[in-house]
Amino acid sequence: MTRFLVLCLLLNVVFAQEPPAPESSQTQAGAEATDPVEADHQALRVLKEQMAAALNNRDLDELVKHVTDDVVFTTMNSDVCKGPEAIRA
Repeated sequence: MTRFLVLCLLLNVVFAQEPPAPESSQTQAGAEATDPVEADHQALRVLKEQMAAALNNRDLDELVKHVTDDVVFTTMNSDVCKGPEAIRA
């Protein structure tokens, strides 16, 4: 339970920052169509929204879906979790 709370706190800090407001939806749509970097940024925004929703819903399984098998998570008290299953424990 402690690991879950620490993970929640960490993700809350990461996702607490709001992205800057877009200049206009037309300008943004045009940038997405031509700029591959913007497409990556949009994919990251979607990932952020999914992980924030999972965090708000306390859905650890959904959060863990977004990490790789070689993830290493260190809690604030220096506990180290290696892999998704260790984070779930």
